[in-house]
Amino acid sequence: MRRFEQGHPVPVAAHLLCTALIAMFSRDPLLLGLALVGALGCYWQQKMDHKLHGFAVLLFFGFTLLNPLWNQSGTTVLFILNDRPITLEALCYGAVSALMLLAVLYWFAVFSRWMTADRLLYLCRRLSPQLALTVSMGIRQASLLTAQLQRIREAQMVMGLQQEQNLIDRMRSGLRSFSATLSWGLENGIVTADSMSARGYGIGKRSSFSIFVFHRKDALHLLSVIALTALVLLGISKGALLDTYYPNIQSPPWNGYSWLCYCAYGLLSCYPMLHNGKEALQWRYLQSKI
Repeated sequence: MRRFEQGHPVPVAAHLLCTALIAMFSRDPLLLGLALVGALGCYWQQKMDHKLHGFAVLLFFGFTLLNPLWNQSGTTVLFILNDRPITLEALCYGAVSALMLLAVLYWFAVFSRWMTADRLLYLCRRLSPQLALTVSMGIRQASLLTAQLQRIREAQMVMGLQQEQNLIDRMRSGLRSFSATLSWGLENGIVTADSMSARGYGIGKRSSFSIFVFHRKDALHLLSVIALTALVLLGISKGALLDTYYPNIQSPPWNGYSWLCYCAYGLLSCYPMLHNGKEALQWRYLQSKI
């Protein structure tokens, strides 16, 4: 049994990027709802940080309510606020735009969890080994800097330097911690560069090793991603999705292309969640048979 994120990096990355990019350039509420459902399912299965949910709720309501304040386009006026007409079209467009942001935000949060440094290094090494090394080192350095900043704050708190009585004290403490962390990061970068130079990095063509093997299931997965993405793009090209909000909302007629587009994207978005759910149920079933 193999979970979705344990597959080959190429089809997994293609699946996540195609799902996120389609949602990023779409303004259809049903399609964005499918994108958000799939992303939330994957996010929940990974038991990731719940703090993102609070930020997502604030982002949704904030963007939905603020859009009608600076955009007065639309023909259906709900009410007048300080001589500014609040229109239904602007409110709906703000809600759909916020829904798009949430879907993309969750999908890239899942992408950052599943596409680890070794997977990104594998994807980028053929195109640019330098880029692959920079990306992997950057991801590693970010976690190191975060941990070091926390240790510096704890040390300064024990020494009595972390005074948060007012805004000025908090700014001084933050700048002091940031300066110490930045100095540590620069020193650590110099040490890393000297270590790589001592081991002969950049002298000649270097070899590489990878634990990822492209199986037949991975090929079928990649082909299915390409086929589903093509079906969604076909439906979009035929005008099957809602994308007109001004001057009034014009919903396209339901036809075969609409069903084709929604079904294809729904399968594309929810497949990782369904696949991992099936694997979990199968694993529990096998454990119960022991």
